[in-house]
Amino acid sequence: MNLSFLTNKHFVVALIVSPILAVVAWFAVDKIVTPAPVVAEGGASYPLVAKSNCRYSSGKCALTNGDIKILLLKVQDPVSGQVKLDMDCNLGCNFARLELLDKQRQSLLSLVFDGHSRASLAPLAAELSRAKIMRFVAGLEGSVYYVETSTAFLN
Repeated sequence: MNLSFLTNKHFVVALIVSPILAVVAWFAVDKIVTPAPVVAEGGASYPLVAKSNCRYSSGKCALTNGDIKILLLKVQDPVSGQVKLDMDCNLGCNFARLELLDKQRQSLLSLVFDGHSRASLAPLAAELSRAKIMRFVAGLEGSVYYVETSTAFLN
């Protein structure tokens, strides 16, 4: 095998410099293109992002937007066997409402959370299998955050 091209100093310098330039360009483009974060204004509404654990039967659903993190957790009471839904918000929610919809977008269940509370899903356990879409709205620090996502995590 002939490796005489490695004796060319221009080629060797290009082999060393090009990966470095590629990495620098990657971060420079990200810095230029990414919009600057803005502070949430009171009275405005902002979307939440449903993390990947909402799309499969994990029993939990993480919702985020910047530094706001909301976790919905399916819990079964060992004594009564009732299914409950816990909500945990890192900044403390003023209010939260969850609505479960079927394929035709008809409401099956509506739950209201008061801060860090639990809501029971047991009376409508049969309806949970029909639920395909979840709408969630939360009020935090004067702003409203919302998301519409799958209910796979409840199965």
